[in-house]
Amino acid sequence: MLQLVVAGILSGIVCGFANDREWLDGLRVLEVNVVVPLVYLAFVGGLLVFRGAGRSPPFLAWAALLVIAWIAAVRVGLAALEWLEPDGILRVGHGDLALAGAVAGLVGGALHAAANAALLPATRTARAFLTVAAVGAVAGLSTAIDPNLWPLFIVWQGAVAGATGYVVEKA
Repeated sequence: MLQLVVAGILSGIVCGFANDREWLDGLRVLEVNVVVPLVYLAFVGGLLVFRGAGRSPPFLAWAALLVIAWIAAVRVGLAALEWLEPDGILRVGHGDLALAGAVAGLVGGALHAAANAALLPATRTARAFLTVAAVGAVAGLSTAIDPNLWPLFIVWQGAVAGATGYVVEKA
């Protein structure tokens, strides 16, 4: 589990750097920098493959579902911000950021849990699903720390990767 937490944190650091780079703007799908989930897949997915958990085609399904989960979570978070602060993100308070982050984190965590079920038989339980989804929601609160998303990448990716490791170990 600790290895997955570290992989998630390292992924978050790289993603925070990648998300701020203008030269990567051409790699956006529905306003989401697709480099971010691909970096996460490289770090966390690579570790899962190394540990013997990832095999094709389930691993490819997991990877595709995670990219979809990422895009959905970002879109939901942006929609929540728009709903909370229709006048623009520059005037959003930390409470609004936390709420939007928690909603996006819940969506991302729930879809991540669904993707886990495609790859890891041990995660096909309600407990495993709820654990990863809840951890995603709580980790999403980290958007209130800094709206430039660095804390979100580091906290959310490390926490959700760790929750995945936890539910696999507890199965």
